[in-house]
Amino acid sequence: MRVLLDTNILIDFFTKRNGFGEPAKAIMFRLKGKKKKADGYISAHTVMDLCYYLRKVPRDKISRIV
Repeated sequence: MRVLLDTNILIDFFTKRNGFGEPAKAIMFRLKGKKKKADGYISAHTVMDLCYYLRKVPRDKISRIV
């Protein structure tokens, strides 16, 4: 199965936003885990949106990719 990830899911994952961080984390680990259920894709403009948004977030608030 192929999954197109929305920009908001990625922002929630990287910033651990209250109420949305854990569901986003569950989605990301489902894509990355040992029992990989789906392939995750993002659109080209999502990369630019993430760069724009995440550079405004303090570095200590951004989670590291595991």
